[in-house]
Amino acid sequence: MEEKDADRQALILPAYQVAEASRLTGAKRQTIASWFRAPANQGHHATRPVPLLTPKAARKPISFLQLIEVAVVARFRTLGVPLQRIRKAKAYLSDVFKTEYPFVVHRLKTEGAHVYKGYENQGRLAGGSLLIVADRRGQLTWPELIAGRLEEFDYRADGFATRWFPRGRSVPVIVDPRYSFGAPVLKDSYIATWALNGRLDAGESPSSVARDFGISEREVEIAVEFERAAA
Repeated sequence: MEEKDADRQALILPAYQVAEASRLTGAKRQTIASWFRAPANQGHHATRPVPLLTPKAARKPISFLQLIEVAVVARFRTLGVPLQRIRKAKAYLSDVFKTEYPFVVHRLKTEGAHVYKGYENQGRLAGGSLLIVADRRGQLTWPELIAGRLEEFDYRADGFATRWFPRGRSVPVIVDPRYSFGAPVLKDSYIATWALNGRLDAGESPSSVARDFGISEREVEIAVEFERAAA
């Protein structure tokens, strides 16, 4: 129980500046900041606006769970999903499933137009045969045309995302709040990518850095490529 509580604490601990979320997701800082604010009310009869993401304290870091929310929304936007549909999906998932972090808990998919969630029947996924269209208040659809476009997250048994592959699973770099204070690390050795990149920036060779850390030169190269691409 104590270990589970510690893991939960790591998920909600404010540890990432918006600038770091921008670096890891590719979304602009101003854009990310706007997702944490309620939009301006449009029209006299408009409903009370709410933020797209779980609110954060002004000028305070965000948690790992909030970082994953940013990553999911940024991915949806990159794939072309309209922001208004993402807002509708968030409202539906929060309301129906009573989850504080719907973009973190639910394993979502998209084909670039809508937000989909697996349909559950009596608490079990219905054989993957149906999907809920979250931005259409739970309308059901068949999944043939829906690719698994958000596969870069690992989930705990209780549903929470706990590990993120920010460049996809083909790049063995993860963000996990249990390692290196949540900084990006190599998947197998858990060595922070910034540490390896810093050694090369200081003039050391990949072979000497690899020997010091007990990893391959290729792993050093992966870390450097990740850091320089993110920068």
